[in-house]
Amino acid sequence: MPNIIFVKHGEKYTAAHVNKIYNQLLTYYPSAKYYCYTDDPAGIQEHIHIINILDRPTVRGVWNKLALFAPHMSMHGYPLNGRCIFFDLDMDVKHDPSQFLNVNPGLTLCSDYWKRDNPRYQIKHAYNVTVNSSIMAWVAGEHVDIWQKFLTNTDYYMRKYKGIDRFIIHENFTVNTFKDGIVSSVANPYSGGAAIDMYNGIEYVV
Repeated sequence: MPNIIFVKHGEKYTAAHVNKIYNQLLTYYPSAKYYCYTDDPAGIQEHIHIINILDRPTVRGVWNKLALFAPHMSMHGYPLNGRCIFFDLDMDVKHDPSQFLNVNPGLTLCSDYWKRDNPRYQIKHAYNVTVNSSIMAWVAGEHVDIWQKFLTNTDYYMRKYKGIDRFIIHENFTVNTFKDGIVSSVANPYSGGAAIDMYNGIEYVV
């Protein structure tokens, strides 16, 4: 069974968001190991293992997700080993997503089905992308080059790119994408529904 990981940093999301998605996923992954990488573990359910956010480097908001690829996450006493699946906290799990999560090798992200054929999202100088990191799957320790590249100039990359999706794609890291149907964007619903509703920036109240 995989490691299932959440990241909670700052005040945008609460322990209630962590606990809700944990309880939803527990139905389908009762034997998984659950982790939260966070600067504030207060209120998080006791069965979710806490990984404390690093003091250095100082990283803003969503950029903390990149630390999941850091080499120390799978060595020196840190717990990640084997298959890892990350979920954003603004996700509402409707039914079992396993059929989508068990197929791709390498680093796998969500495909933005509503962007693929829209020229608005093909503008190179805007660093647009047609993937998002609301769900990511990978094997612990296999993508340390992503974190190491980020560390070469953290301030520059956080200014250049609006989030880690653009960093991963425009710094030419290889990714796969999940099949359509794993997520439905609340702002751009997927026809036929999906395993998970993704709020993707829209306020998600639990």
